[in-house]
Amino acid sequence: MSKFTLNKLSFNEQDGKDIADFLARYFHAEHSLDGGKSPKIHWGKTSWQINNVLLKGIVYVVRKNENIIGTLGLKECSHWWSDDAFIGDTWFFVRPEFRNVKDDVKPSNMLLEAGMKYAEEQNLPLIMGIYNVGSLDKAEKLLLNKGFHQIGGTYYNGINR
Repeated sequence: MSKFTLNKLSFNEQDGKDIADFLARYFHAEHSLDGGKSPKIHWGKTSWQINNVLLKGIVYVVRKNENIIGTLGLKECSHWWSDDAFIGDTWFFVRPEFRNVKDDVKPSNMLLEAGMKYAEEQNLPLIMGIYNVGSLDKAEKLLLNKGFHQIGGTYYNGINR
């Protein structure tokens, strides 16, 4: 039996607080646009986005001993040029110490497989983005191994101050 559990969060105060705390503590600390510090958290925007995904989409978490160690937030989106819908990720993150699990199912695989199943149930394609300079190669390999193909890229040119 796996030491990890997969749960779906609900739109309620405790789940919102739990996922906000996790994302601020772990995701934000690692997320970077240029290898430096992550942009400053704006709590109004952050809480609005988390609540929006909890209310209109789906949030999965993987736990070990009741502690969140990874999460995937998904919601229905459309391209700016089309009404064709897809399921898009708002966030996808697993704590670094749980990314290279050898003796159990990988939390990243648990989350991705749940997200892929959800998209299939919605009869919509799933589009995932990699938005962190520090883990690009591993994240790309994970997605390609799950049957995704690359459709573009995100590029950053910092402001010289």
